[in-house]
Amino acid sequence: MHFPSNPSIPQVTFLSALTLLLRAAVCFPLLAAMFLRVRTMALAALSSPAGRASRQPRTQFLAVALTAAVLAFLVPTAQAAAGDLDPLNPTLVGNYVLATTVQPDGKLILAGKFTSVLGVTRNNLARLNADGTLDSTFNPNPNGDVNSVTVQPDGRILIGGSFSSVISTTRNRIARLNADGTLDTVFNPNANGAP
Repeated sequence: MHFPSNPSIPQVTFLSALTLLLRAAVCFPLLAAMFLRVRTMALAALSSPAGRASRQPRTQFLAVALTAAVLAFLVPTAQAAAGDLDPLNPTLVGNYVLATTVQPDGKLILAGKFTSVLGVTRNNLARLNADGTLDSTFNPNPNGDVNSVTVQPDGRILIGGSFSSVISTTRNRIARLNADGTLDTVFNPNANGAP
């Protein structure tokens, strides 16, 4: 029996684990210092009958603060479940989006027939940062519809559609962009005919 794979599941798991490790690495010295301080105060309060009454509330407060710090830094944040609706709204002006793809860095490429994304002129091809904002460095400006888009393993971006130029350079219906959005000048299949 074959089960379809979902490449985003390992990435989410890896990112969650990485986030947890980074949080632990950043907060470990702080947590260790707080723990030692609470431990010292607790031992002092226990060893001195007169000090118990005056130190107990402060020791309890520090113990609660330590627990809260551990939970705040070490408990991973909630992740959206597969199939949950993402609140992203790119506010397109134009007809439609025909294709999307996600780059390894989490940026989302939109392809289709439109003239504006998030209030900024972007003709038929745009890229959003992982946080949903427009990538201002990416503007290939194809002069016709972009029907398909994919990212190659080396990070370069292939687009296909009914355009005849990309970045003011002749590219008939098929073009390849470098990962930074510049045109790959070596790649030019010069396709002819209707898409």
